[in-house]
Amino acid sequence: MLIKEKRLEYPLVKFLIAWFLRFFGKKRIVLLALLFFAVFIFGGLSYRFLVNSGTADKIIKPMISRGYQWPLNYFKGIFFSEVEKITIDVNFDDYQKILRKRDEALRQHLLVNSDEDYVPAVITHNNKKFSADIRLKGDATDHIIGDKWSFRIKTKGSDALFGMTRFSIQDPERRNYLYERLFHQFLKKEGVSYLRYDFIDVTLNGKHLGIYALEEFFSEQTLANNRLPKGPILKFNEDFFFALVLRTHGTDAHVEDPRDEIYVSNPIDAFESSKIQSDSILFSQFQTAKNLLEALRSGVLTTSQVFNIEKLAKFYAIVDLTNAWHSTGWTNTRLYYNPATSLLEPIGYDAFTGEIDPITYLMGYSKPKDFEDSIYDLRYTLFKDMEFFEEYIKQLQRISQSGYLEEFLDEIDKELKNSLYTIWRDNPMYSFSTNVIYQNREYIRNALNPLVGIRAYLKVSAPKIIVEVANIQPLPVVFQGEILPGRIPNTPLVFQDFELQELPKVLNYRILGISTVYNAEVIPWTALDLNEIEQIKKRRTPNYYSFDFLSVDYTEKTILIRPGNWNLVQDLIIPEGFTLIAGAWTQINLKNSSRIISYSPLNFVGSEESPIKITSSDKTGKGILVLASGKRSYLKNVIISNSLVTFYESPIFISRSQFLGNTSDDDTVHILRSEFEISDSLFKDNFSDGLDVDFGQGKIVRTSFINVGGDALDFSGSNINIEDVYIKNAGDKGISAGEDSQIEIENLEITDSNICLAAKDLSELTADDVTIDNCKTVGITVFQKKPEFGPGMVIITNLQIKNTSPEFLVEKGSSLKVDGKDIKAEEINLKDKFYNQ
Repeated sequence: MLIKEKRLEYPLVKFLIAWFLRFFGKKRIVLLALLFFAVFIFGGLSYRFLVNSGTADKIIKPMISRGYQWPLNYFKGIFFSEVEKITIDVNFDDYQKILRKRDEALRQHLLVNSDEDYVPAVITHNNKKFSADIRLKGDATDHIIGDKWSFRIKTKGSDALFGMTRFSIQDPERRNYLYERLFHQFLKKEGVSYLRYDFIDVTLNGKHLGIYALEEFFSEQTLANNRLPKGPILKFNEDFFFALVLRTHGTDAHVEDPRDEIYVSNPIDAFESSKIQSDSILFSQFQTAKNLLEALRSGVLTTSQVFNIEKLAKFYAIVDLTNAWHSTGWTNTRLYYNPATSLLEPIGYDAFTGEIDPITYLMGYSKPKDFEDSIYDLRYTLFKDMEFFEEYIKQLQRISQSGYLEEFLDEIDKELKNSLYTIWRDNPMYSFSTNVIYQNREYIRNALNPLVGIRAYLKVSAPKIIVEVANIQPLPVVFQGEILPGRIPNTPLVFQDFELQELPKVLNYRILGISTVYNAEVIPWTALDLNEIEQIKKRRTPNYYSFDFLSVDYTEKTILIRPGNWNLVQDLIIPEGFTLIAGAWTQINLKNSSRIISYSPLNFVGSEESPIKITSSDKTGKGILVLASGKRSYLKNVIISNSLVTFYESPIFISRSQFLGNTSDDDTVHILRSEFEISDSLFKDNFSDGLDVDFGQGKIVRTSFINVGGDALDFSGSNINIEDVYIKNAGDKGISAGEDSQIEIENLEITDSNICLAAKDLSELTADDVTIDNCKTVGITVFQKKPEFGPGMVIITNLQIKNTSPEFLVEKGSSLKVDGKDIKAEEINLKDKFYNQ
């Protein structure tokens, strides 16, 4: 009762409530319509913002599609990934210089870099500080948008970070995350030069930027990591190309500019060019490499005359399997000149720029020039050589076989997962799949097994039978022993006439490089009468038939140097598939800078009474180069004076031979990537190193080295056994072990030398029964020379050392044990002591 009375005290409130309910009850439909309209407008504007900013594609859609998966990915990234971390500090003024360069690039829509753009920086890794120079990197402005800018970094002095002195860091998206790493792992597996590529955590000036892709840049360390001898790395100069991009941006002037001429006109350049120009050997190698590439570009030489076609074929086959097409443009082409083979080799670089799609054509397919930008003209040039094309198809067939891809992915599964988890720390929505690689494999298989490969027409039936045949698919075919090039899409068929003894029901043919035989029906009427296919230029042929002192047995596949005294005034080139033989009473005088180049093994066996003699009376001879592709050579009772011998991937057995004199800066005997054995031999009066072995495996017994200007024995990346060796008067080191070599010694004597024993850069030397006498600088030293390697180790028993002071120099971190006693490691920077004098 009390409540009712209280309510009656406020009639105005009751009236207002009643009115509000009556009004909005009538307007409910209108309110709902207004609410729906407001939500629609807000949603539309939000959608436009998300789409235009890229947020929808990069974040919203992946979050929806991944569902519960992305939080799990993030958890794996945080708790299951192992990632290196670096901190980069750049002072205020230098950072402002970087900002100004970025603003300039954004204005002109292109980042044009030079060495002047580098600024000093300090990089901290594992509490160790590295002095470095840093600048922005990249060409397109996608490298400098957002917070994750791309940088090129050079460490200073001898510092190396992650075993590298030059490298780049960039948003992993710039190289399509894991696919770039996968590309380089394929190259590594196949023995093709690759770049180290990984993922690291980066903080810049106190701001945590998250996960970056770490990409090695081209330097001497790149070659060492690929276990290759030092040589120039080539590229095409891009200055003219980017000058045109700057000039024509935002205009319609593209037609006027000679873009089609850029590939043929741009100069051939090299990385670290100033370093190359200051080194006479490297500069000479660059000149040779540049001439080879220029001759290829101008059509004077073919691909197989310029390149290691096996490695080049593997490179392009891997590009097909991974769809790494971006690495094949001339602006991304990087080529290493191998001084041992005088051939160019590819280095994989910049394979991806965006999402990876299944391939729709193979690298070997030809296309009309107007179908693609002329940036791919280099690829067209390469595939004009059918010898290279055949090797490329063989490699395609091999890597597309069942089991190859599965085995490879299983081998790298652990590395791949860690990289994926590392990316998930930053981007848990990222999705990686190898399905596209399997799709590419299926495409390759189908391309290598076409349903129809050729068309054949009966052109003349009497008195001769002539059929005209055209290849109708993009890969070359072999018919009647001849190669029919692949057809260019959207071009007329090109026919060739063939005369047959009789007209068969079907014609047999095969794809170049594949043994499977296919059949084609002969259509009983003629096709169009077109010109015959122009033949591919023949390779430069060996010239052994031009020398009258050679006797060739084509049945036994031997080439004999007849006994006698012979003057060689031009290079003698021996093809593969033979054995070059020489015996007693044979003397060869290399004059006029001539040399012997053999793609076949040597069998040089003289006698004690009449050894084989190879000399250079005018001291210009370039010696002997053997490139026998794994076939063993023999030198016995051979005397080589004032000349050189090099064996590359060619096993060699040397006994009772002498290597005397040598006026060249090159090594007297140089063995690369080969097995060998040297016994009962003498190296004497050599101007430079006596024996240099790079990445080899072998044994040296009962051999003497006397009066050697450089190192008597120099080993890099090799496994060597030494027994009963005598060294006297070595101008540099008696034995030098470097770059992760493993050396075992039994009974060694070194006298009157500069440094008797040196082990460096992760090399391990163990020795027993060693005599050292009168070493001028030091008896035994152990240290680290190259930053990408580590310290050395020496263990010696039964050591006799006299007339030598100091006896030992051991750098901190390295170790030396003599007769069970550890020698104190207290030296620092021994590299500077030995190499900067």
